[in-house]
Amino acid sequence: MWVPHVLMPHYTPTCNRCEEKSGVDVSRWTWVDNPKILHGLCTHRYLDSVECFCLNCGKDFQAWHEDTLRLDGEEVTGTLNFRLSNGLAVDDELCSFIVAHSTDTTVLTHQRIKDLQADFWVNQASACHRGILANRVKPVVRKGPIDAILSDKPETARQKIRKSLRWEHTKLDRQVAAKQSAFNADVSFVSITQRKENRNSIGESFPGIDKAKCQKLIRHGIRSAKALLEYDGDIPGIKYSWKSIVQKHYDDLECELEHLKGKCDAALTELNLDISVLGHVSQDENPPEKPLTMDAEEEEEAHPRFSDLFDSAGFNCRVVSRATIN
Repeated sequence: MWVPHVLMPHYTPTCNRCEEKSGVDVSRWTWVDNPKILHGLCTHRYLDSVECFCLNCGKDFQAWHEDTLRLDGEEVTGTLNFRLSNGLAVDDELCSFIVAHSTDTTVLTHQRIKDLQADFWVNQASACHRGILANRVKPVVRKGPIDAILSDKPETARQKIRKSLRWEHTKLDRQVAAKQSAFNADVSFVSITQRKENRNSIGESFPGIDKAKCQKLIRHGIRSAKALLEYDGDIPGIKYSWKSIVQKHYDDLECELEHLKGKCDAALTELNLDISVLGHVSQDENPPEKPLTMDAEEEEEAHPRFSDLFDSAGFNCRVVSRATIN
């Protein structure tokens, strides 16, 4: 929040119209109608501010108005640590990154930010994984009381077995979802070409289809793996064996997916059997647990949907347009 008269004692913002402080009444303030989106390298936030009333002009003015910040530059420097723009704001970390890479193209800057994002979240996931291995992260029990989660009572043998069964099913369910996503996804030959520029990734995807072959497919309008599987033409130089390599890739994914689904179903059956036979195993007086089956409403409540792209109240999947980046 940018509420300058609260953040800085004895500070009064300057009216952007009359350029005077004398008529500004900081006690008569309201929140702005539309907060800005504060973009950062690792997360995005909302940036809110206030409108103050000027007695000289008889009108409200925004505390983050460009002229107000320019007139009060000596007072707000060091406290205002983000870059304001029309409709959005950028925090100090992202602003420094953009300034340091100002000579790069927009596409290259965007790709570097994506790489930083990937590296940041991989490190976060690794830290969480190590915390789980060190028994520093407790699993959240669905629909369980917070007192049971934070209880210092030692776990019984049955509780440990139940937790192990539940974790095994959760782990396999996540693996099935990841493998299903990889099976459904199309693979772009453009991205394959870029990855194969690194010598360590030459045989990583579609071994036998090197960088030159990918570029040849792209030149003839075949830009993805599924497009190659659907291709039935007679262009010279495009061999049937390339289609076989791609088909083998998806066949292997399908085989692995079916294997994981079988293990996941077996883990769920074992967990539900344990719940049916032994019921609730915690030390608190709670009703017996039910097998892990949820209706549509419970499923939607447990896994809330992302908001739509242009949802004015959501912004869970909000992205920045290319015009805004430029």
